Amino acid sequence: MGNVLTYDDLVATNETNLYMAIQSLRPRWLRARGQTSAVGATVVTVFVDGSPRGEASDLMGMPLTDIVDITYLSASEATFRFGTIAGSGGSIEINTRH
Repeated sequence: MGNVLTYDDLVATNETNLYMAIQSLRPRWLRARGQTSAVGATVVTVFVDGSPRGEASDLMGMPLTDIVDITYLSASEATFRFGTIAGSGGSIEINTRH
């Protein structure tokens, strides 16, 4: 199972939003992995074109039409790429046709 989904992969699911397409193809991407803090559970962070955009649930409002590809980054990969803003639950990086 790869860490990249393309536009073609996503639209082949016939889902209406990005969250449901990922849920259909790679459900584990939507669940945080890594350490949890005493304050609360970690979350998967979402980055769109390199900018932070929230949590996995925010993908429910994203249509598939502008997506080029999506990459799942483990917590360590995300921290290396985005710094501590990525959190400790892993990240989903989305590239769009901007």
